[in-house]
Amino acid sequence: MAEDVIVQFVGFITNTDFDRFVDRWSFYVKQLGNKKTKASLQKLSSGKARFSYISKHPDAQEGFKFTFMNKRDSEHFPEHNARVVHAGGYLVVQKESNEKDRERCQVAMVFIKNQQADMDFYRKLLHYRKLNIYQAYYENCAYAWILEFYIKETEAAGFGLQFTAGMADELAFYEECPTVTA
Repeated sequence: MAEDVIVQFVGFITNTDFDRFVDRWSFYVKQLGNKKTKASLQKLSSGKARFSYISKHPDAQEGFKFTFMNKRDSEHFPEHNARVVHAGGYLVVQKESNEKDRERCQVAMVFIKNQQADMDFYRKLLHYRKLNIYQAYYENCAYAWILEFYIKETEAAGFGLQFTAGMADELAFYEECPTVTA
């Protein structure tokens, strides 16, 4: 991913099953109309987390303007009882994963609100294969940092045990869903 890219993170709070949810999500992604980039969707696989689904929408920094849905529907998928939360736009600080990693591994997503968090500390954690680091681009982002650790399923428990109170505001495991071109 190029350095001049902003990744917009959107979280969804819902109990809607995957098939019903992804149909509606795909509709809104196609409405974005950006054919150059692919949106990605991740589904909560384990852990207690605020978001059942998280989507990522990369785009160029220049002229960046992002709205997942029009203002009228921006809070909910009205027909699916899903609340939409715009976490904000993030710069890619470190990108190690590739397409194969997304197919083979679980993703432990770590959400950190502390702007002063030491990324070297997180880089030194054990039991992960690849690490993507995103830093808040705007002051009003929900988190200062979003980290994606790519982990083999057999190592997920060991990875989670490394986290103690205060190390992350949220930690949950997600699985990658097929991508949709807008």
